[in-house]
Amino acid sequence: MSHWYDGLTHLDAPAAIKKSGSEDFYKRALKLFQESSAERRSELTDLFEAEDWHGYTIKIHALKSVARIIGAMSLGDEAEALEMAGKRGDTEYIKTNNDKVVAMYDEVCAQVNGVLANADKDGNCELSPADGTAMEDFFRAMKKAAEDMDLGRIGDLFDDMEGLAIPDNDKELFDTIRSCFDIIDYDGIVSALRDRV
Repeated sequence: MSHWYDGLTHLDAPAAIKKSGSEDFYKRALKLFQESSAERRSELTDLFEAEDWHGYTIKIHALKSVARIIGAMSLGDEAEALEMAGKRGDTEYIKTNNDKVVAMYDEVCAQVNGVLANADKDGNCELSPADGTAMEDFFRAMKKAAEDMDLGRIGDLFDDMEGLAIPDNDKELFDTIRSCFDIIDYDGIVSALRDRV
């Protein structure tokens, strides 16, 4: 039996689907990955060329996390190796291996783009809306997790929201928090939520 995700040979799609809870949630994660891939790649390239190793380490950490969410485990492992190199100041390792990891990233992006272009041509991937109670619970739990500096919990909370359409009046705040999460800015999350919860 064929599946819409069979073309993702660089990803362990079945395992990622099992972790996310459904194919629709997984497809949403792939779309979020796709939407940010060009910007993320550009930022990594700029930081690498500027030899801004602190910023590079933060961004490669974000790539590691999102790669593992969509099942790109090899890319996630290679990104983690670069992250660890950045943390210990091993710039030679980064310079030697960056191009290889970027090439892997490009291959994953190409596969995701191809699969999404062919999936759900009938347009039956409508997202369910997140109601007001769900958003309040999310923001309250997010603030607590940021205050506790619990990165894993923050990631889990975002995972829980995959597949849900964020209400227009909450989208700006949601996107602000996600941007803070990408750079592991706990204070930024708490500050953004101060007037909300």
